[in-house]
Amino acid sequence: REFEATEVDRISEALAQHRWNVSAVSRALKIPRATLYRKLKRYGLTPSAG
Repeated sequence: REFEATEVDRISEALAQHRWNVSAVSRALKIPRATLYRKLKRYGLTPSAG
């Protein structure tokens, strides 16, 4: 879905910008931290090695 792809892009960009600081990312995206963790799991987002 286009919405999900856009959401994944926004979350990925925020994660990179905040170096995977989930608290900072949730504040930046204005979503609760628990919601962000749920989305990370749903979309299979994990920190990249290196």
